[in-house]
Amino acid sequence: IELARNTTLFPVAAAYSAQVVLEPPAGLDEKALVVLPSLSGTTKESVQLLAFLKERGVKTLSLTGHKDTPLGRDADYNFTNFAEDDTSSESFYLQTLLIVLALLAERGEYADFDATVAELALLPKLLVSVKEGYEAEAAALAKEIKDETYHIFTGAGSVWPEAHY
Repeated sequence: IELARNTTLFPVAAAYSAQVVLEPPAGLDEKALVVLPSLSGTTKESVQLLAFLKERGVKTLSLTGHKDTPLGRDADYNFTNFAEDDTSSESFYLQTLLIVLALLAERGEYADFDATVAELALLPKLLVSVKEGYEAEAAALAKEIKDETYHIFTGAGSVWPEAHY
């Protein structure tokens, strides 16, 4: 989302589902598209938001891990990409990145879309090799901190939910 906000004049915003229902932002009309990520496709606040948006004529795109769910079935558009619970954030980050880059490319504001997608296709294999390269160090760290009673994980901006998770 920050990439879009910093790259284009096209209006882009991020908000919590329940907050949108309580305080709808300006411009939430038939010209808008709202992206609703939910691994389960049944997240209560997102399902309520979907109904709210449909009443206003807002186009919706759901990103779900399961098609046969309220968000998978009832959104105007749906991308279903199964992911395990512990990798859902990464799945949504990548899907959102591709949506933003496609939007920018369509508007002539990002020329390297195809090259970027080709590079992203290499990411799974590269991440496995990075993980394998760190396993010994991770095991040593785990051994060192295993008896600690208090751990702090931090994250800022749009990644704080990952640290919380």
